[in-house]
Amino acid sequence: MTDRDLILVVDDEPMIVDLLRTYLTGLGYRVAAASNGAEALGHVSVTRPDAVVLDLKLPDMSGAEILGRLRAIDDSIPVLMLTANTDEVVARGLLKAGALDYICKPVRLEVLDVAVTTAVSVGRRPSSAPAV
Repeated sequence: MTDRDLILVVDDEPMIVDLLRTYLTGLGYRVAAASNGAEALGHVSVTRPDAVVLDLKLPDMSGAEILGRLRAIDDSIPVLMLTANTDEVVARGLLKAGALDYICKPVRLEVLDVAVTTAVSVGRRPSSAPAV
């Protein structure tokens, strides 16, 4: 992790955003926040985050829809889905759609720490260039 590592937290619950911002800032990350899908997509179109923590249920569109749109903007951004839904079918569907991981609410901070560290590391991997 470096001071430039930017995590975008997308959740419509201010308490969750505050908790994640405080915790991630304490770990040395910069944190941006969005309370809905439109804000998140707007942010990503201007500044590429090193990872996104994305709630599954938002007021204007689903996290799954936002995930798809993020993939269309930049499929190299690691996305961690955050939800109270513990349905394994939903989790597998999100992973298949391109999410790096799935974090259940209530958030265990040690799980978040490992997931974000992994996401930032994955986001920094150089893309494979075809052999010439």
